[in-house]
Amino acid sequence: MTYAWDRLNLSNSITGMGKPQYIVRQERFYKPLHEVVSVAIIKSLKSILDTMYFEGITDIVAQILEGQVIPQLNFLKDILSGSIDADRMDYLLRDSLHCGVSYGSFDHDRLIDTLTVFSDGTGSLSLAVDHGGIHSIEALILARYYMFTQVYMHRTRRIYDIYLKDFMENWKPDLNPLTAVLDYDDIDLITMMKNASRDKNHPSHVVATRICCRQHHSVIYETSEFADARTLRKAKGIFQNLENNSSNYNFILDEKAKGSIHKFFVPGEHDEGIELQVVHKQRHTLITEESSILEKIPKLFHVVRIYVNEKDQAKLNDLRIKAKKIEGEVM
Repeated sequence: MTYAWDRLNLSNSITGMGKPQYIVRQERFYKPLHEVVSVAIIKSLKSILDTMYFEGITDIVAQILEGQVIPQLNFLKDILSGSIDADRMDYLLRDSLHCGVSYGSFDHDRLIDTLTVFSDGTGSLSLAVDHGGIHSIEALILARYYMFTQVYMHRTRRIYDIYLKDFMENWKPDLNPLTAVLDYDDIDLITMMKNASRDKNHPSHVVATRICCRQHHSVIYETSEFADARTLRKAKGIFQNLENNSSNYNFILDEKAKGSIHKFFVPGEHDEGIELQVVHKQRHTLITEESSILEKIPKLFHVVRIYVNEKDQAKLNDLRIKAKKIEGEVM
């Protein structure tokens, strides 16, 4: 058990090293992902870590981070990456605290106490939960849903995501080798952003000014929180119409405000998913068979919005009315 704990503890620590804050929120466009960076970092520390723990631990941890583990240690991979992994639990609680909201709160102590392992009879061990932990997992998934709707995909936060994406695409730091990611931090990014906002000739001057001076676009149209293909098509039609007929405005279509609420397999669905087992009195069932909440809650969150560079309320109201009118005309 100590042997497995060393692997898990080191894997979790290295994963955190591979995702400095300036990269965490930008993984949607910033490659490589932090798991790849984490592997590069741990391999660069091989001589130190193998001496500190035991010979070969570096290669083993790299395999865990890459999802390549022997069946008997599958549960370690589940703890590092899954619908109820340690990182998800941590960032929900941490983000909730630092944002000053309660949406991300759940009984993590109870959830951790009820975690166990499940053997499928072939020697493979996967993460599972005792029957008494079902409500704690439901609370975790609901907390994730609320944080998506109220924080992560909030309309104002999303527009600054778009600005930040534009800025970082122009920045493009040199990450060769990948361990060079550790040479940069939030202070570097903020400093460069402030300098760009002061330099009118800088290619990112406009977007840097919007961020530093909080001069963001306003929302004039948004869909429900579970936009489907038809809803997206209509939103794109509204956006195109507005751009063609209101050329004096700058419109932004945000169709990427989406994320996974959970990845559990739901009986009756064709999509694959995580088959988290609930262990209870010598029997086991799927979590989605025991919980009607997890069975019915949508797996994906997706809202589509249209922004415009306008602050005058009268003009914004006119544009919102116009967007609604176009919505009724777009097929």
